[in-house]
Amino acid sequence: MKRLTRLASGAASQFQHRQLDTCFLYLCKAREVAQRLGYERGEAAAYRGLGSYYAYRDNSYLSFRFYIDALNLYKELGDSAGICQTCMHLGVYYQFEKQYDEAGDYMKRALDISKGLKNDSILMTLRANYYFIYLSNLRAGRSSDFVDRKRANRALAIARQMGARAGDERLLLYTGMLQAQE
Repeated sequence: MKRLTRLASGAASQFQHRQLDTCFLYLCKAREVAQRLGYERGEAAAYRGLGSYYAYRDNSYLSFRFYIDALNLYKELGDSAGICQTCMHLGVYYQFEKQYDEAGDYMKRALDISKGLKNDSILMTLRANYYFIYLSNLRAGRSSDFVDRKRANRALAIARQMGARAGDERLLLYTGMLQAQE
């Protein structure tokens, strides 16, 4: 049944950019099964997915609430990969909310945690989102001690290379879009 939770969360992420209603159904199923089994890691993943779902639905309150629920569960579990991903999502969330200091704090936390991770898929996305924050700050006319042009461009180039090696079409589209916006 834990496998079912992981599969449902994985399916949800595949539908997130294409069909939000289907994504939501998979996330609800993953959360339901995880809660019934007491599988906290699966529940946290479902919460993180629901945070992203509600970000796409432009419901910042629910997005934030689910991200915080996920972060708290990951902290209880000592799951550094989950904490890293959730901090990254919260960084992007705060950037969209124009709360730049909080965005920087969460991204710094994610980057610090990522130094001990081996999961390339997390690192690829984290690097791309680091660049997104740089680009967003640049457009807002903000300078940042946290993000500089050279590091941001390098992070984006590495994310794109890793995405190409992994055959990750979503990341290639995302990094291509970010490159085109500069």
